[in-house]
Amino acid sequence: MSEACTSCNKQIPRAHRRDLEGGYCLACYHLLFKHRPCQRCGEMARAREDDPTPLCNGCRDIVLRERRSCDRCGDLIGPRGILRRDGSACCRRCRRYMWPDRTCAYCGFTGKRVTRNYALGFDQPACSSCQTKRSAHVTCAGCRRPRTPAGERDGRVYCAHCLPTGAPALIHCQGCGRWRPGYSKTHCEDCGWERLHEVLLTRLKPQLTRGWTRELFAQYHRHARLASKRGQWYKALKRDIGFFVAIELAFGDREEVTSVLIVRRLGHEFVHKHQRAMSFMAHQGVIGLDNEPDYRLELAISRLQHLLEDDSPWIHQVLQRFMQRMVTTRARITNRSKHGRIPIQPKSIESALRAAHQLLAFAKVEYRASSIQEVNQEVLDRFLGINPLRGARVRAFVRHINQRERSFHKLSVPSVRRPFPYHSVLPTERRLELAQAFAKVSPSQADMRMGLISLFILVYAQTAVRASRIRLDAIRETPTGYEIKFAKLWMEVDPLLTKPLMSWLTRRREFSAFDETDTSPFLFPGRIATTATDSKSIAKWLRRYQVGTNQLRITAIAAMVTGGVRQPRVLVDCFGISSDTAILFCQALGSFDMARAAHVMNTYGA
Repeated sequence: MSEACTSCNKQIPRAHRRDLEGGYCLACYHLLFKHRPCQRCGEMARAREDDPTPLCNGCRDIVLRERRSCDRCGDLIGPRGILRRDGSACCRRCRRYMWPDRTCAYCGFTGKRVTRNYALGFDQPACSSCQTKRSAHVTCAGCRRPRTPAGERDGRVYCAHCLPTGAPALIHCQGCGRWRPGYSKTHCEDCGWERLHEVLLTRLKPQLTRGWTRELFAQYHRHARLASKRGQWYKALKRDIGFFVAIELAFGDREEVTSVLIVRRLGHEFVHKHQRAMSFMAHQGVIGLDNEPDYRLELAISRLQHLLEDDSPWIHQVLQRFMQRMVTTRARITNRSKHGRIPIQPKSIESALRAAHQLLAFAKVEYRASSIQEVNQEVLDRFLGINPLRGARVRAFVRHINQRERSFHKLSVPSVRRPFPYHSVLPTERRLELAQAFAKVSPSQADMRMGLISLFILVYAQTAVRASRIRLDAIRETPTGYEIKFAKLWMEVDPLLTKPLMSWLTRRREFSAFDETDTSPFLFPGRIATTATDSKSIAKWLRRYQVGTNQLRITAIAAMVTGGVRQPRVLVDCFGISSDTAILFCQALGSFDMARAAHVMNTYGA
């Protein structure tokens, strides 16, 4: 790529000299640049005669890096930045993004991180995945480091240092002063990681300028060393320092920090990226997560921001007013456990807003609507005809249009009787097979936890959210086993669940690295402090059995009704099932008719 000389505008393939104004060809360089003393260091060097601050090459490069901004992020490039020949500049963090994409010679992947690595034997460009999978280096069974294999011993691969004895050589550790297997030439493994942590803390801590954030990061680093001295967590500390830097920039002091304000000022993607640091903040009592009533709502609002930034101003304004009304109405309601006509829970608000956006986008594309006044009953009927499952979700938005928007048409969502989901009821043999598979006591903590949650769904007809959030105080031990409480009444635990539940209670532990044992109030603790297991992980785990959580729950309710439950009130009081769902199942499966026939036989029978 050629460029023009700053003095004569001649096209040259490469500038012979470059300063703050641009590049110069060889002729203009000798003509304009004369030997003058450098203003910074005093050395004689070529500089322009009309330059009031002549600089040598070294000082000029320093000044350029101090004044030049990165073309990608806008920050000053600093002493470790790069000034490219085409005049572009990038800082140390953006260097890898400025180079053109390359294609891996082994798998065809195209990206930035495709390089040669002659030390590993890659003389052609290779991506990081191929360098890991195709490398001649393997993890030594002795020192557990990537080394060239020297041979096998008892079926395990060792490097040249560990092969003679099957373990690293004994050294006198300079850290602890004991003779231990060497992790390096001078330190054992524990002391080696301890040194890495100290160096890491020394390098990262100066990025924080305030005392309260430095103290929080020092506490976080201390917990990290106690929970996992080695491995991935040490590497993650380099990323987690960004959490505390962002918190320092967004808040003035520690008392101002709340989980709601973190989501509001930094976004839900920031919270998802730094889940471990958020867990630490909750463990220290700085913020609240699930015990904060508006935390989940703020996450939902943050996820919906892209919907409110629609390219049509009228859609943006309508959605903004609708969301503001739902949030305001929710704030006025004290009992948020259940409310029929108004979306209260964060998931309900998110679902209603997404359905409203789909309706308005449909009206804009199909009917070329340019205002809310052009959304009439015909648009709504056609939208529900194409999307029949959106009827219940769009009801709140239709009520908002009728009550608050200046529309010339009164809209109504037609009442459609909910059909009974016969196709979701599993056969009896399949239900018993799944129950036996879930009830097996697995050596894996994850499989045991997911199996027990699935049993609560299949046997007691609980939703995935309620089953994963069962509290410890809802279970009590009795002389014959256990009792559990889902709604109003205590019930004896089914014999099928007794053994896996007993095994889980003895092996149960908190999955958050910051929670001590028996501090979580939930039967199934989550990976973030003070939270329960994520209900979305249950559906992923059930894919191996080719069933879903909704199928298990529908099958459980159907088994209860056909097994002898005649009254919907029993389902409501014992299992917390909604009255509408209980009545639907009792009517569809004929329990009302059987109860009526039993009453007639008992009253008038011979």
